[in-house]
Amino acid sequence: MLKSLLSAVRIYFYMVGASVRAQMQYRYAFFMNILGWIMHYTGTAVTLWVMLYSFGALEGWTFWELIFLYALALLSWSVCILFFFHFRSLDQYIVNGTFDRFLVRPVHPFFHFMAMKFDVGAFGQLIFSVAAFALAYTNLVLAWPWWKWLIFFGAVIGGTFIQGGILVLISAMAFWTTRSERFFWVVMFPAKSLIKLSSGYLPQGNTVDSHLYPALCFC
Repeated sequence: MLKSLLSAVRIYFYMVGASVRAQMQYRYAFFMNILGWIMHYTGTAVTLWVMLYSFGALEGWTFWELIFLYALALLSWSVCILFFFHFRSLDQYIVNGTFDRFLVRPVHPFFHFMAMKFDVGAFGQLIFSVAAFALAYTNLVLAWPWWKWLIFFGAVIGGTFIQGGILVLISAMAFWTTRSERFFWVVMFPAKSLIKLSSGYLPQGNTVDSHLYPALCFC
């Protein structure tokens, strides 16, 4: 069992490496994809700063507290799309009749499809979310004990699998409906926007640290 698991992990990283090398054939597009996502979310943060520069606070929330919540909401999503975002195109393989190739190879179809593409553009979101979280953590002068960090990483991992599971579930509808990508765009992104909007309605306390647990729910 352990031997087969290690073999599967080795195959996964081999296929991911092949996917990254294929995308790096166009180096300019490769790096601009990452930079574009960083600039996209940086623009959102700058817009938030401009608003709070004029009004000082938003319902009692300061700029760095909102950036903290925003980074939490984005972090698990950025990890999720690294591994699962390309599942949205599953319907194209089914309609074109090319999904059969995943069924005849000596690798589990789900594992093979997941390893087929590694969405490097998500690195831009991941870099921004980690940097924004680190800056907010520093400026809020937080000092978490080890058990809060344990909860934090557990929430990020859990959020990654929950969102990944929803994405795979929506994509799997294509086996019955033949089309699922449009449903993905209708459901997933409005839901993500609602989560980010709702994070601003958490009850305000002395510090964002006092709301660690509800904030982590948005991961």
